[in-house]
Amino acid sequence: KRLNKLKGSKSPIPQKDRFVADDELFARQAEIIRHLADTESCVIVGKCADYILKDYDNVISLYIEAPRHYCVKRIMDRMDVSEPQAHQLISRTDRYRAEYYEYYTQGNYWTNPVNYDMTFNMERVGEEKCIRIIKNYLSLKMGSQV
Repeated sequence: KRLNKLKGSKSPIPQKDRFVADDELFARQAEIIRHLADTESCVIVGKCADYILKDYDNVISLYIEAPRHYCVKRIMDRMDVSEPQAHQLISRTDRYRAEYYEYYTQGNYWTNPVNYDMTFNMERVGEEKCIRIIKNYLSLKMGSQV
């Protein structure tokens, strides 16, 4: 299905009917995400959790990015697909994530670093250093050892 564009905007607007069936699911997911944040320590990937929990003091939100060539290689290695297939998977997934996030956050962009406490370039920092930095940040923010 084609996307509409706001007049004068370069950004596509997802057709509401694409997500309408998911509205109840999203509401239930948001309820579960809030319950988890209220009751236990956890890691939540995606599902607009940064937006749903934006007013929680006991939450950190992270955005991890990497250059396209780095992502393509990781997808090829992890999923055993060709380079063109990896590009296609990344494009399709990123497009869906962007539309989903924009729809459920009333126009916000999932790649906006303002939405997060920290943003990492995985290629530059590396997985192990990202983990160490995140643990240090958790200790500083929460005032405890992680």
